[in-house]
Amino acid sequence: MRKLTPEREAEAAEYVRAHWCYNPLTGFITGRGGKVIGTLRKDGALQALVYLPSGTTSVLLHRAAWLLSTGAWPEHEIDHEDGDRTNNRRKNLRSALKGENRQNLKAVGKRGVLIGCTPYYRKWKAQIRLKGKVHYLGLFNTEQEAHAAYCEAKTRLHTFNPKQRPPTA
Repeated sequence: MRKLTPEREAEAAEYVRAHWCYNPLTGFITGRGGKVIGTLRKDGALQALVYLPSGTTSVLLHRAAWLLSTGAWPEHEIDHEDGDRTNNRRKNLRSALKGENRQNLKAVGKRGVLIGCTPYYRKWKAQIRLKGKVHYLGLFNTEQEAHAAYCEAKTRLHTFNPKQRPPTA
């Protein structure tokens, strides 16, 4: 999503504060009539339209939740601690740098392979990324062994989110 200019960001904040209500216990944002707002994006996050004098723009609801609960737009990215991008409860949201946010990935990647594993001829290569560098962890006979090595390295190196979330069915 494009970053808003400071002027449009201030306009959007004014609109959000005036028209939306946030419940930090449920994570729902409601509009004027008390109706829950938000549409699901392809990446799993919720968004809603903001009608500004300079034109319409969309706002991610986890960012709006942060604004309504703290009084200011987040300086960095917002991480969903449980990995569910639709769960905008205040206790589930935390400010994170981009690298920290990437530490909170699902155990299974886009191609159905466990995170940290890559097929390498008839073996499985394990590696982990930290501060923009890839660290090689070794070659293993099975995907599960390679993923176990990745999880062990994750607990040592990823201090922001050291636990690997289990695979989703």
